[in-house]
Amino acid sequence: MTTATKFCRLFVLLVTAIFLFPCNSIASVFMAVDGNVVTRGELIEDDLYLFGNYSEVLGDVDGDVSAFVYSFSSSGTIHGNVNLFAYDSDSRGRIDRSVRLFTSSGVVDAHIERNLILFGNILKVERHAFIGRDLTCAGERVIMAGTVGGNTKLSGNSVVVKGVIEGNLEIESGNINILNPAIIKGDFIYKSHAEADIDDGVVIDGEVIWNEPDVAATDDDGDSTFSIITSFILFLLCLTTGLVLIIFFKRHTLESSNEIFKKPAQTFAVGLLSFAVFIIGSIVMFVLIVGIPVSILLVSLGIALFYVGKIYSSIVLGRLVFKPLREGRMPLGIELLAGLIILSLTFQIPYFGWVIYLLTAILGMGAAIAGFLAINRKLNEVYAPASDTPPMGK
Repeated sequence: MTTATKFCRLFVLLVTAIFLFPCNSIASVFMAVDGNVVTRGELIEDDLYLFGNYSEVLGDVDGDVSAFVYSFSSSGTIHGNVNLFAYDSDSRGRIDRSVRLFTSSGVVDAHIERNLILFGNILKVERHAFIGRDLTCAGERVIMAGTVGGNTKLSGNSVVVKGVIEGNLEIESGNINILNPAIIKGDFIYKSHAEADIDDGVVIDGEVIWNEPDVAATDDDGDSTFSIITSFILFLLCLTTGLVLIIFFKRHTLESSNEIFKKPAQTFAVGLLSFAVFIIGSIVMFVLIVGIPVSILLVSLGIALFYVGKIYSSIVLGRLVFKPLREGRMPLGIELLAGLIILSLTFQIPYFGWVIYLLTAILGMGAAIAGFLAINRKLNEVYAPASDTPPMGK
């Protein structure tokens, strides 16, 4: 089984567990602001769910922590599991159960009683880190300097090991370095085109087994794996953005998705016109020199609308999926998740996927603008002054 296949299966399991089961957890604590901070000395006596830009856990959490943020750091005590989706993360302190971490840049220097699963780009397990059971890690560059009480499986373009591993060590990589003072008490099994570079001071109690990759295997396999990981991280960032919009701008999100659902052709026309205005307007303003600030503003606004556009389209797609299955509406977050999964898979289709992405984003851009206009129209109807009473005899 390839790393990409394992990654996709793990993705399905984690998304199911984290997003569907918490819907029935009434007592859980949710934080969804720009800076979520559990202060030092603070105790959260239940599961904690974090959404937003930056989150920090300095205190104690007497339950699981699930975070969907851009940046995450922790140095407190977490008595449950940690399920983390972030662009960058720094995990320290103590975690009494397992950690599952999906990130672009991740640092782990924590005491983890059970298992650690890491997927991302640049991943570091620092020398003070302790993993009580197994470590599974896949990234572009992997550095393992901590202590693992069980078995360790590592894969990436570059892998460095200089920690202590009580069980077996398995590595699949193009560049492997086992550095002093590494200690491997089990077997060292690795797959690579080149022989691993092992320092003289390294201790390996078991066998060293070198398996060369199959002739049919190419570097494209590794590129494909990390392309999947990158796509998954981008998916999580988009999902996080959508959840923030639902929490803080629920009315606008609902109105925007309704515009697509009720008037798809008109909404797409608004999006197409807006897309053209942003492009042409920014170019014209830039050429005029004095309009450069306005040009930058137009480009920024256009990119923002283009990015959130697929969020509104995903909600509508999810609504269409669930409509035949049950009466009434599903929560916006569930509709977003279902639609975003379908769209993300569709975007992977060669050539055709980019066309779908563009059309979806333009449709959503039109929905964002149409939703804003719909809210204003309803507000004007509510606060419109009463008409004058007609004269007698009229």
